[in-house]
Amino acid sequence: MRRSHRSTPILALLLGACATTPPQAPPTQTVARVSVQPGEKPSKSGLPPVDAALSAGARQQAPVRTGRHLVGWSSPREASAWKEAHPTARVLGTVTFRKTWALVEGLAPAAALLATAERKLSLPVTPRRIATVEPLDSLQWSFKPGYMDVEGAHALWRAQSGRLGRPPVVAVIDTGTETSHPDLDVLSNLDGANSLVDEDDILTTEADPASDHGTACAGLVGSKVNGLGGSGMAPGARILGIRVTDGNGSISDFAILQALKLATRYGQAGEPHPLLADNGAGPVRVVSMSLGGYDPAIIPAYVEAFDVLKDKGIPVFVASGNEAWTDKISAPANQPGALAIGCTMRYLDTEWLAPYSSAGPEMFLTAGGNMVYAPVSLSVRGGGAQWALFNGTSSATPMAAGLAALLTWVLADTYGDLPPRTWVDRLAAHMATTADDLGSPRWDPSYGYGRINARRALETPLAEALPERL
Repeated sequence: MRRSHRSTPILALLLGACATTPPQAPPTQTVARVSVQPGEKPSKSGLPPVDAALSAGARQQAPVRTGRHLVGWSSPREASAWKEAHPTARVLGTVTFRKTWALVEGLAPAAALLATAERKLSLPVTPRRIATVEPLDSLQWSFKPGYMDVEGAHALWRAQSGRLGRPPVVAVIDTGTETSHPDLDVLSNLDGANSLVDEDDILTTEADPASDHGTACAGLVGSKVNGLGGSGMAPGARILGIRVTDGNGSISDFAILQALKLATRYGQAGEPHPLLADNGAGPVRVVSMSLGGYDPAIIPAYVEAFDVLKDKGIPVFVASGNEAWTDKISAPANQPGALAIGCTMRYLDTEWLAPYSSAGPEMFLTAGGNMVYAPVSLSVRGGGAQWALFNGTSSATPMAAGLAALLTWVLADTYGDLPPRTWVDRLAAHMATTADDLGSPRWDPSYGYGRINARRALETPLAEALPERL
């Protein structure tokens, strides 16, 4: 049965809401394959009340135009000529991938039509009930055999842990990450640092005081196996938490681009900035972004940024959106080079596409991110270490990114010499090939290539190419 999607105003930041129910024992873990048939719709009673409420709460305000624009220059000479031709424009900041992308304001209307309008995305805060501090892996429905089988993957990982190298670094571009949470290994050398990418901007690992969204995402990537809370997909992965929210809880395209630039530089050989130089953790290996806002156009700055990251062997996982669209997903998940992730849920012992999870032609994979436990920020909540139920494509995306990190960690000895771009292609192909096909046979716009299967991904030889879509 196909999940019903309603066309609603655009999603801003893909905040996963958290449930108001305390931990319960997991129900029976039987699962049926979902056959997705075009045009089929569920009954109005086909969604459990708590998920219906969370689905409604996941939708944020539409992104707004800031009046600023992104302009790309291929050379200093081109930049000088452009500035001379647009005397009313003021450059607010720049970030360089292959071109230099400038954030400008004051463009004349005719010139603005030829530039990319910058968007400001809102960040609402949803109250959440806090879980008791106890081991929570037994309550993670999607970690069980028959679903993503993270339990089986972790057994394989533990069996090989004696030969594995240092944990991978995963950049979580979000609201920042709680550096002192005992369940996380957060790289804290960026705390409060200025001038990391541009002299006019501040990017930091400090958690946004208004939100623990980034901390929850980081936990689903790499929470430790330490008897506290629950484990992440790649337990002990090192988290580079990059905050892109401003003082008002909003984010912009330019801030995201700056964060992506930082991810390309961190830990790289020869990096001159002392806060970005390799401190023993190594370079970023995976990027996770649970954010976005719909824009149907190709945004050249994102396309270039993702391609530069691929040059360095870094896949970028981006949430598809919580707007329940059937024919489109959020940007930048819909941009070439992004790996778009949707969310599945369990209801009546069957795994479905979550009713809020947007679908479209750019879908890559899904993950079982509905109603899962994740750490939340001490600075937001106060008191000791805490965990909460997390929901949405926001939670599914770091699960997929975490699996990519785990594969990077386990397969480094065997495939570490692959060219960077080849590694990204084969990693993506492997995750798609080993996924459980929950929708129509092969690829479909709701599930992409399917829902990730962690154990199968770890026990199967690395795939050569993506499966056929049709």
